[in-house]
Amino acid sequence: MRNVDFAGSGKNFDVYVAQRGHVKEFLDSLAKESRDSMQAVIAEHMDNGPLRNEEKSRELDDGIYEFKNRQGARVFWFYPKGQRRSTVLTHGCLKPKKSRLGIEVQRAKDLRDEVMEAGL
Repeated sequence: MRNVDFAGSGKNFDVYVAQRGHVKEFLDSLAKESRDSMQAVIAEHMDNGPLRNEEKSRELDDGIYEFKNRQGARVFWFYPKGQRRSTVLTHGCLKPKKSRLGIEVQRAKDLRDEVMEAGL
């Protein structure tokens, strides 16, 4: 059984969400402006490929990345090995303090390991 759900497809990337990450619920909990902004960042990635603007996306550690918006929302993600042009969203949170960022990155790594063990 797969641990991901298909979320959408763009010109360059398909996006999946880790089931245990509750990305949809996180996005739904955001104010409309923040939700729309984050969805636009993800759609830009789907259509144009990796974003080069660190205000929108950046690598954090060991293949874990984050999408960011100006309202402070963060969605963590990774590229699954062996899957060209795919992205898996692991979970979201509001901008964490530096002391909390490591915990969020580790959560993303744990969810990545679960997804990859189950097979995408």
